[in-house]
Amino acid sequence: KVTIDPWRPSINGSAQRVTISDSTFAHNGVHTVMNLWSDGLTVHDASDSSFVRNTFLDNTDIDLILGGCQRCDISANTIRHSSDPARGAFAAVMIQKWSSTSGNYEGVSVTGNSIDCGEARACGSGLYVASESWYDETPFGTLAPGAASGEIHGNDIKNTRNGVYIGAIGLSIYQNGVSNTHGGDVPTSCGPKPSPTPYLVSPVSRDIDFRGENVDAAT
Repeated sequence: KVTIDPWRPSINGSAQRVTISDSTFAHNGVHTVMNLWSDGLTVHDASDSSFVRNTFLDNTDIDLILGGCQRCDISANTIRHSSDPARGAFAAVMIQKWSSTSGNYEGVSVTGNSIDCGEARACGSGLYVASESWYDETPFGTLAPGAASGEIHGNDIKNTRNGVYIGAIGLSIYQNGVSNTHGGDVPTSCGPKPSPTPYLVSPVSRDIDFRGENVDAAT
């Protein structure tokens, strides 16, 4: 049994067989004020769980962030942002690892999610599959060399500063639709950084199965 605090929705510790569906997480935090930003839903570590058909509106840190989720279904969620800069986010969905969590996404399915951060492109990244901008950690789908376990595909990403950022090991990431997700700068604490392609791949990544898509690992 997991109890969700409506004022700070999170799943703490390691949870099993959790289902969160058909729920709305909206208007948490202020993006333009230091340390007042807030996630929509924070999942520290889970397994055999489902996060499906939820709606995320104007959450100002990360809309949906996970620190590990083995054999999880993360699908059919809708994420939207308005044009007010105070309602922006660093990323819409973050598949990552904290130092205190497993970062294990073996068997995960992240698919059918709809991300649209509006005309103002109010999200830094649509899908951020990494930890490195915040922590010296790397999420993984499997640690078996050359084998990919866990799939991120079939997601629709529109109007973000960067479409998909990848700093991970052993995941299949393919056939994600991207529109108006590159060609400008991503604001960072080190100043604006260019986002020249829809997918940005960190040098820490390895054994990522792009299913033959034309993704330049040098970017």
